[in-house]
Amino acid sequence: MSDTIQSIQANANSYLVAYGADPDYTHVADAGMTPPQISTAYNMPASNGAGVKVGVISLGGGFLQSDLNSSLSDIGLTAPTIRKVLLDGASGVFNPSDNGSGENTLDLYCVAGLVPSANISIYISGGILPSLFADPSYAASYNAAHPTGFANAVQRAIDDNVDVISISWGYAEKLVQSGTSYYLGDFLANTFANAAAKGITVVVASGDNGSEPTTGTPLTEVQYPGSSPNIISVGGTHLSFGTGNVRASEVPESHAVDPGFPTTWGGGGGLSTYVPVPSWQSGLTYRTYQASTSTTGSPTSLTYRGVPDIAGPMNAYGLYMNGSIGGFGGTSAAAPMMAGMIARYVALTGKRPTQPLGPLFYGNTTAFYDITTGNNDTNVSIIGYASTVGWDPVTGLGAPYSDLVYNIYSNAIGSSGNVVSTGSNIRVKTDATTWANVTAVYVKTGATTWTPANISTKTNSTTWQGIF
Repeated sequence: MSDTIQSIQANANSYLVAYGADPDYTHVADAGMTPPQISTAYNMPASNGAGVKVGVISLGGGFLQSDLNSSLSDIGLTAPTIRKVLLDGASGVFNPSDNGSGENTLDLYCVAGLVPSANISIYISGGILPSLFADPSYAASYNAAHPTGFANAVQRAIDDNVDVISISWGYAEKLVQSGTSYYLGDFLANTFANAAAKGITVVVASGDNGSEPTTGTPLTEVQYPGSSPNIISVGGTHLSFGTGNVRASEVPESHAVDPGFPTTWGGGGGLSTYVPVPSWQSGLTYRTYQASTSTTGSPTSLTYRGVPDIAGPMNAYGLYMNGSIGGFGGTSAAAPMMAGMIARYVALTGKRPTQPLGPLFYGNTTAFYDITTGNNDTNVSIIGYASTVGWDPVTGLGAPYSDLVYNIYSNAIGSSGNVVSTGSNIRVKTDATTWANVTAVYVKTGATTWTPANISTKTNSTTWQGIF
């Protein structure tokens, strides 16, 4: 306990920035993008998310059901009634000047805008904060043993058996005070492992300040839990539409591209301070970028967890907030959009993923729109990172071609369309004494092509049940 900072608590940041309201706006599309537009641009497979449960994690504030109703009605959808779960003394009261309330409003709009028939719950936790220590391992152990509001909210969503969890909050991985670094540690590791054990995908925003953790913090570092190895970390892009809302272009978001946002505006990305490089990022490289000299560094091997994994639009989204139309942006929007996309996959296949999606994504990089130009050095006093071919700490693997990602998802879990079941009672022998569950069956459809089989078994005289 000697290395505890008793006087400092880590305060969570939500990744949302208001773009501005205009009394002349008559529709949400006047103020920014809408989820259906992004669905079209990303070629997402159609689904309203019926039968899927999505959990949105909040660390404060409230929301107005009337705002969600108005926002979705304006884009031709019927809003679901959001289930509000209050934890650790949270009031859940909406306050238009409170960033948490704005965060909740944006998160719910993005998820419900993609899966309006899903069962959506928001878990709002009170002020049980993690502590900081000079040893990141000790910090992780201490904070895991003394559950925080963050951990409690995520665990409650897991206990409620949601299918997908969206998180738009985070902390700077470390704090430097008087020359000493203090850490939170990977204190949600066990909680996220609980989610993974149930096939629950956790999607986390990477932050809105490029290679620095928060505005006014001149350090090159990333945000946690976006740096956890057990989640999908989502960075930010600037998406432009062509005719029919097709993707015209997509580049790293920044103040230079989008002057309505702050000068340090950009998708969060970089390298973790203490989370080792996961196996599925092994062999990757990155290049630094120094805006003050326009200098790009040489390729360097990744030795710590790289952030983000993928990216989505963080430029302005139009929605109702406190009864008025305005624009709001951030990876706070990109993350719940990706969570909504994955919720569609679950609805269409009837299955959660049978393996973590992170490694699956890294094994199928052509399913992502690779962004190869730009950087995230939003503060010239620190070093940022350059966009490159392949993965980079600016937009990760890139933005999804959602139809291709869906094919990967459905093939990996051995399901086609709405054929739903498991292969838990079908096994193969993998050595002299070991049997393993079959999770997929493929048939050869060409000289080099294999296609997932659609296999059913008869359960009575007239009923067939899908196995794969």
